Amino acid sequence: MVPKVFYPIFRSKQGVIIDIEKILPHPKYTQDPVAKYDLAILKLKKPVEYSSSIRPICLSSSLFNKFGEDNFASTQGKVAGWGRTEDAFRSDVLKYTSLTLLDNNKCDVLYKRALRDGKLGFLDDISILDSQVCARGKDSTDSCSGDSGGPLYAQDDEGIFRLLGVVSYGTNRCDSSLPGVYTRISSFMEWIHAVTEQ
Repeated sequence: MVPKVFYPIFRSKQGVIIDIEKILPHPKYTQDPVAKYDLAILKLKKPVEYSSSIRPICLSSSLFNKFGEDNFASTQGKVAGWGRTEDAFRSDVLKYTSLTLLDNNKCDVLYKRALRDGKLGFLDDISILDSQVCARGKDSTDSCSGDSGGPLYAQDDEGIFRLLGVVSYGTNRCDSSLPGVYTRISSFMEWIHAVTEQ
């Protein structure tokens, strides 16, 4: 099952396609047994011109600082992407859905229980890392295949959108039966700044 409620953000002909000059994956990236350090920086061949439909998002750990790194359960966020929906393999419209962030310990227990119950296919071990964050939808909504690398974001007290994570992995059913796992941006700020300042 895939998302039943995934709301369109916009349908616009103002989008642009920009070629990628270089892909800079995190040096510790691995898929053994699932994605870890799942983050890359893309260097584009030309600058992006901002508009009403193309805007940057702030990289900041301020939301995590506000709640404490592991004490933000019930924080509301959103995830956006062009991935699979209940009707199609991919969407031509950027869509989003709301998610609730979970404590990593609780998320780890849920994944270990699913592993024990044989619900994670070929996996024989799994652990949620401190460099990851979990978030869960409701009513069978979640990120799905094709959304990988998409933003998990929330607004701070000043109304500024902050990037909390990027889509990494979840269940094949994309139905919120388990939380989605996201790469936690606050754990990679030093690496992001080091790469982008070069």
